Amino acid sequence: MLTIITGPRGIGKTTALLAFIDRLKRDNRSPAGLITPPVFDSHGKKCGFSAMNVLSGEKWELARMDKDLRGPVFGPFFFSREGFTKALALLAGALDSETSPFILDEIGPLELNKKTGFYPILPRLDKAACRVDVFLVIRPELIEEFRTDYVRNSRCRIVEINRMNRNEPDLFNTTL
Repeated sequence: MLTIITGPRGIGKTTALLAFIDRLKRDNRSPAGLITPPVFDSHGKKCGFSAMNVLSGEKWELARMDKDLRGPVFGPFFFSREGFTKALALLAGALDSETSPFILDEIGPLELNKKTGFYPILPRLDKAACRVDVFLVIRPELIEEFRTDYVRNSRCRIVEINRMNRNEPDLFNTTL
């Protein structure tokens, strides 16, 4: 099953996923994949994103607004080529091992418009969702493009995060 998690920027999609991951671990589950929590400067202003292995909690630099990370540039962000290389290896390994659930936060314009970032993994997600539970964060305006280009065989549901539901413990209503 493919679950697309969506909602406005800043609504708490990553926070909801962190709570979901924590619940899975408390239930002795071993989720696989990657989330991209924000990085804040000393004044509390968002200045980038880390990549975080959902199983181990290991973090590394993925995107910054305040320094060139020698990778793709999109909008105000300088992305890390090394960060994406490490992330793609982690994601490919998780897909190869068919670990369930598989989590990826997020698929955005970098992937769908610029064909970089997590783009190399996108063709594998539909097939994986036929075998394991796949949870993807995708911006609302990109869902139809993603579904048209990458969803062929798997069942797909959409969970929209909003201020009313973002703290619900069973938000993803799964019986994993």
